Amino acid sequence: MKRALKITAITLCTIIIVADILFCTLLPALVKPDLYKADLQKLVSEQTKSTLEYKKAKIITTPLFSAGLKIDDVTFTLPDGSLLFSADSIKTRIALPSLLLFTIKISCFEVEKPFFNFEIAKDNSNFKIVNLIENILNEQKQAELDKPKEDTQTEDIATFDASKLKIKISNAVFKDYKILLNDLHSNHTLDLKGDKLQLGYNNGKTAKIKTFAQLHSDNNVNINANIDVNSFLPKFEPSLDEEDDKAQKVEIPFVNPVEMYRNYDLKANLYTKLKIRQNKKGEIYSYGYFDLENVTMKISHIQLPESYIKAKTIDKNIWIDTNIAAAKNQNLSVNGKIEYGKNPFAKIHIKSDKIYFNDLIILTKAFLDSLHIQNELKQISASGFLDADAYIKTNFKKIRSNGYFKVQNGALK
Repeated sequence: MKRALKITAITLCTIIIVADILFCTLLPALVKPDLYKADLQKLVSEQTKSTLEYKKAKIITTPLFSAGLKIDDVTFTLPDGSLLFSADSIKTRIALPSLLLFTIKISCFEVEKPFFNFEIAKDNSNFKIVNLIENILNEQKQAELDKPKEDTQTEDIATFDASKLKIKISNAVFKDYKILLNDLHSNHTLDLKGDKLQLGYNNGKTAKIKTFAQLHSDNNVNINANIDVNSFLPKFEPSLDEEDDKAQKVEIPFVNPVEMYRNYDLKANLYTKLKIRQNKKGEIYSYGYFDLENVTMKISHIQLPESYIKAKTIDKNIWIDTNIAAAKNQNLSVNGKIEYGKNPFAKIHIKSDKIYFNDLIILTKAFLDSLHIQNELKQISASGFLDADAYIKTNFKKIRSNGYFKVQNGALK
């Protein structure tokens, strides 16, 4: 009996080793992706009026029966010849054994020096890529309208239920990446740069993102961000409307993000590391911290002083520390602890400098003006101020407090 088991084990191991060697050597030798390059470029050109170029593509394999593709020097240009995307190389592999379990497991996805170039048209109508998508969708809609209706009955055909297919991406890596928003209308730019961006996705259950990046406005560093977030994903309910919408012209609304950002000139440093989960009861718990520091912004002609928002979380407990500046030497701070578990409670300390009501009106008017919202706040003035130094404790049924909230010499004209 032992001899038979030993022979069977040796035979199976031999078969697996031989199959693995054949897989790693024959598949790259037999499949030549470059043979289909012209057909792929033609398809892209016909469907998008754009141009796809790359130097070399080859099949890659691993001894763990993963197979994929590596493409070098990729570029994608729009119909007007402007560059939309480029990369030194793109490499991806899929674990083939996982397909037997109806799972697409992307064991490797790496992009070297990806560059995304989103240009805003000179007439400030929209991003060039969005205009292209609008045109493609409208051509498809028009083709649907022009297509004659056929009064024919179709038989029920068994189709594969895509909802049963699982998708898992363990770690997608973008090395030395850059995302550029280039406003050809105003000749200003926003760009996001980072050494490494890591993304993960687990079949709609969890997702993660990790990177250190800088946001530049023209050549100025406005935001530093060190982000490490691993979170559950909420479930999206299916649409109740099962009827097909009638074909209509597609128009995607546009707000110029470069101009809007420059209007506010937001500057900040963001540091966060969070793990967020949801249990079977639907309760959310988390571990980590969120620090938004050195926050300044400009609203119309008013430059706001620095503010910060900090939070630390353990399980269902959150400690907060904030200092918000409404104007120079007019700060509002909120500090304390909140627990939202089985026995929720909050302990909060609210303290402020003298915050003058007329300054709040001026700030509100400047904010509305920056959004181009008509208002008559210039005809309103106020006097007096708010001053606070209070401790609040509550279980969300009863409130206990000590200290004061004081409004002094308040008047509105």
